[in-house]
Amino acid sequence: MKQKIVPGVKASSRFGRYAPETEQPARTLISREGLEEVLALWASFKVKLDSHDGLLQSSFVRYSGELEPMLPALDSDAIERVSIVLEPLENSEYKFAMFMNNLIDKSPDRDFIVHTTHLDALPDYLCFANRKRVKIIGDVGFFTAAEMVRGVVEIMGSCKSFTGVDMQGGVIAVRGNAGESVGDDMNEGEIILYGGATKLLGTRMHGGSILSHLPVGEDVGSRMEGGRIELRSDYGSLAKDIEGGQIFHKGERIYPLE
Repeated sequence: MKQKIVPGVKASSRFGRYAPETEQPARTLISREGLEEVLALWASFKVKLDSHDGLLQSSFVRYSGELEPMLPALDSDAIERVSIVLEPLENSEYKFAMFMNNLIDKSPDRDFIVHTTHLDALPDYLCFANRKRVKIIGDVGFFTAAEMVRGVVEIMGSCKSFTGVDMQGGVIAVRGNAGESVGDDMNEGEIILYGGATKLLGTRMHGGSILSHLPVGEDVGSRMEGGRIELRSDYGSLAKDIEGGQIFHKGERIYPLE
């Protein structure tokens, strides 16, 4: 059966370049017309993730798979409105990502805006396995753009930890501080940090590139095997267990030295 595409209200701005810019805060008076099915499902869909080591992500993926066939196909402007009007609920930091990720995947559009500035709990796993172009206005939690395949994720705020973990392709641009363990276990793709990061940048990195315009913390490149890290500002320290790849500081290669 052909899916019905629910139109939205045209957004005031769409996807921009990767240079720093100022965004207006999320609007408070948003029409809910055409969103009734999604909002009812948001209230009724129950999530109880297994938070034991190694099981959280698989539990998140399982619940996301159960949710996907229940959601309608919306256009990008309707999805932006959904991101603003969802009310905080139990486990909403995971549910928000489940709803946004599935809605974006099912939409026929390519460019999206998601608002997080109004949320009580920062969303984890937002843009998981992303394949499209998403601008996130606000801060995010853990594992943003984990296992990203292609496309662009532009984060206007800051991140907690593990942004771009196991990244397979595409571009991630972070305007605020990107937190700890950015690009952990990444294989391909490009990460651009305009606001720096904390410790363990590029941990277990196999390929791809990370560029930071502002300072980063200690242990850059821990267990790094491949890829390229470029630091255009200060850094705390290089890790002692780097195995491969290249690291540059202000245009000079600092690993390997020979």
